[in-house]
Amino acid sequence: MTFPFVSIIIPVFNDVEGLKTCLEALERQIYPTDDWEIVVVDNGPDDSIKDCVARFPRSSYLVETIPTGYAARNTGIRECRGEIIAFTDADCLPDAHWLREGVEELVNTPNCGLVAGHIEVFPEIEGKANAVELFEMITALPQEELVTKMKFGATANIFTFKQIFETVGFFNLSLPSGGDLEWGRRVSSAGYQVVYAPKALVKHPARKTWPSLRSRTIRVMGGLHQINLISYPHRSNLNRFRGLIGDIWRDWPNLNDLLAIYKDARIPNQSDRIKVVLVTLAVKWTRISEKVRLFLGGGLKTDYNRDLQAVGIKSENI
Repeated sequence: MTFPFVSIIIPVFNDVEGLKTCLEALERQIYPTDDWEIVVVDNGPDDSIKDCVARFPRSSYLVETIPTGYAARNTGIRECRGEIIAFTDADCLPDAHWLREGVEELVNTPNCGLVAGHIEVFPEIEGKANAVELFEMITALPQEELVTKMKFGATANIFTFKQIFETVGFFNLSLPSGGDLEWGRRVSSAGYQVVYAPKALVKHPARKTWPSLRSRTIRVMGGLHQINLISYPHRSNLNRFRGLIGDIWRDWPNLNDLLAIYKDARIPNQSDRIKVVLVTLAVKWTRISEKVRLFLGGGLKTDYNRDLQAVGIKSENI
């Protein structure tokens, strides 16, 4: 097998320590050629990020002033040299075999447009995860499920050919969240295969606090809301209401799902099991209440408005 030139694109915003750890992990990649590069795109910009990148000879530093990860990735795509593009995030730890496994899956799969590698969520302190971290370890970033059911992969760990962006377009800048979902759907709709690569492993830190988990949940709901409005611009209010009822039904607490969470082997004791079930219920309620709020005309949250205005888009026009 001939191994092509690969560009690894990493967006970063005010996380020099995470980026340093990520770049150190990438230095240990076992890839059978020197033909690969790392492109760090800073949403800051921040001199400490620039100085950090300068210590890694394989890495280059770019700036994107639009404060969204998708804008940063688009900048990296335009400037990178690779025939193949791999994406990960600044707080992730790619396994030593990550690059080879992902590239092999992409190259060896006929008509492949997107490979989503496995993401293992881990706590800050091994063996001492709190309830929020345990919830994240059980539920967050299930790449195989995302590929199978929704035909996309989270950008913390995906591979594609650069030409795919030329065919289906770049990431949608009006989506501070859900851009990977919307882009993956375009790849699949264009007839390309979307596949899961369990051996292309990246480790991702779990969120540790309820406010950070709640904020992410609200951001994801806002992204899905925008995707639906973009995908179905002429959908009647009645059909939107029916869609809302369906979403609420799917998110409504289900005894079997709660029992599966409660019995998960990663939860060490009964006290933690109860706490994780309570976190699950809180997340479900947050999802439902945010969907209802947005359906009733509630605006996007402050950080959404900031990100959208940065690209010249008014949230009320989405």
